[in-house]
Amino acid sequence: MERFSSSRGLGSPEYRAVSFWFTLLGGKAYKSAFMKALLCLPLIVCLLGSVAAHGQQITAPQPGTPLRQTILDDLRTSEPTVSTEKEKKQKVVFEKVTLRVSGEWAWVSVSPSTADNKWHSEPLTGLMHHTAGRWKVVEYVGDEVSSAGNPAAAFQKWRAELLKKNPECPPKLVPQKG
Repeated sequence: MERFSSSRGLGSPEYRAVSFWFTLLGGKAYKSAFMKALLCLPLIVCLLGSVAAHGQQITAPQPGTPLRQTILDDLRTSEPTVSTEKEKKQKVVFEKVTLRVSGEWAWVSVSPSTADNKWHSEPLTGLMHHTAGRWKVVEYVGDEVSSAGNPAAAFQKWRAELLKKNPECPPKLVPQKG
């Protein structure tokens, strides 16, 4: 029968505690299962901590849902949408809406146009954050990304800087590619 050994000896408090649990659990068959569980415990704790920190589920609110409507309404009250509505003297509507949400963070991509469909804009794509009861634009992907010689590399750089400035934002929310 294999015995647990400790650098402090068989009479140590650690040995007595482990021996007590082995005896209580019924002997040799449970020793290996108990030890495996004991050894896996730190791994399980680390995994759960990681999930808690960045494990919020990413959802895509469907048309007609209150969350989607609220985010789009708050986007409509931010720039450049507000100034466009004043300039065009019409309500701006969003087409081709892509919306991903994780907790208090949202990734949006919309193609603004006027309600009469006579004016269309380049897509607005960026990060929003829910603070003080409203969804506020944190940052849009800038023209310098799409007009760069290598837009994919420019987007990766922009993404890294965005996540560095907003460490609470789940990295999986912001797409890898622009």
